[in-house]
Amino acid sequence: MGEGKPMNDATFGPAKAPWHLWLVGVVTLLFNAMGIVSYLTTKLGMLAEMGMTPDQIAFMESYPAWASALWALGVWGAFSGSVLLLLRSKWAVAAMTVALVGLIGLTIGE
Repeated sequence: MGEGKPMNDATFGPAKAPWHLWLVGVVTLLFNAMGIVSYLTTKLGMLAEMGMTPDQIAFMESYPAWASALWALGVWGAFSGSVLLLLRSKWAVAAMTVALVGLIGLTIGE
């Protein structure tokens, strides 16, 4: 029953994280970092350096404030959620929920 160990040998401390937690955490962190770069290049006015045409720049700069706010919720929430997932924090779910709200709101608004 106990695989040769007495039943009173309890192991204390946090359980070892499964390998797929690290895989998902690192992949989503890298993916969400690209969203942060995209967001920051837009907000810092670096679109010409990214090779965008004047028409594309005008389109990106014409985003309404509500769309920009939802975009920020999405990218920063997702990035934070990935970091918190790697830290094995219970707040990772809340951060990802914020990101999902931003994504859904932006998708519906467009």
